[in-house]
Amino acid sequence: MTGDGKKKLEAHTFNQNFAKRDLACTIIMHEYPLSMVEHAGFKRFALALQPLFQMVPRNTLKADIFRIYDGERLKAIKTIDKIQSRVATDMWTSSNKKRRFMVIIGHYVDDSWKLQSIILRFIYVPCPHTVEGIQEYSPVGAHC
Repeated sequence: MTGDGKKKLEAHTFNQNFAKRDLACTIIMHEYPLSMVEHAGFKRFALALQPLFQMVPRNTLKADIFRIYDGERLKAIKTIDKIQSRVATDMWTSSNKKRRFMVIIGHYVDDSWKLQSIILRFIYVPCPHTVEGIQEYSPVGAHC
């Protein structure tokens, strides 16, 4: 970095597809609204970071997020199929934005004797958030 706050740019190859996927992953990770790609300030910021980046429409971004989900789901299924040990489950709910989500997580010990965790189910649970209400939306066998 130079004294004026600028960094020296070295050879870099921009990849639009990688940037698109990274944007989708960022939105998933931080639960940002899809509409953020239409915000003038975000567009200006993205352009300042990488002038070659072509902002993606919200519907394209949504399709990318579903593709990521499908890929991760297939990886999880393959992982579960390979598990030789028993799987213990755990459940938690989040009250983010006054909506309840329930996540069922499987814990198992892998071949290297390391504890691993994998999401087995992630669902929205509408009100009321009573035991009966949660049981209605839980998969069979998940009631503790």
